[in-house]
Amino acid sequence: MNKFNASPQAMLIVRFAPGLAPLHWQLFAPGEPHHEASGRWPAEDASPFPALAAHYPAWVLIPASDCAFHSLTLPAGLRKPPLQVAPFLLEEQLADDVEATHFALLHRQQAQCEIVAVQRQKMRDWLARCESLSLRPLVLTPDVLALPWHPPAWSAVQVDEQWLIRHQPWGGMAAENVWLTELLQ
Repeated sequence: MNKFNASPQAMLIVRFAPGLAPLHWQLFAPGEPHHEASGRWPAEDASPFPALAAHYPAWVLIPASDCAFHSLTLPAGLRKPPLQVAPFLLEEQLADDVEATHFALLHRQQAQCEIVAVQRQKMRDWLARCESLSLRPLVLTPDVLALPWHPPAWSAVQVDEQWLIRHQPWGGMAAENVWLTELLQ
């Protein structure tokens, strides 16, 4: 018998760190606090992570340092879906080639769209990592968007040698410790 009785709301929250650093994980089981657990993988020898990964769906947080957040206004009268036109509207703002970039719609309110762009290879790498860990991802979300948003204040948290800063409802940034002082000036 499985000692973890999965409820529909229970999920594993997994944060992929930049590079191949150990990931952070937490089992979120509303109404079942005795099932909740957290840790780092593979840093802990007796971690329940492999069993949890195979049993619970996962909300995977990807590094904001690998994401580019963009706001765009769709042209009036446009009938195409936003993700079909986003590559062309954002082409000059991107560091990478449009064909090598994956776009995701974070939010849309009428003609105003919030888009995140990531390298397609990074997306493939994250999905391959999910598969190698037996994770069943519900969604991949930039980690900075897991921070609370309370305007006009910013939310920030230090994770290892990096600060995650959420300064917009659908955007944020990651800053290395050494850059934080300059960023805040």
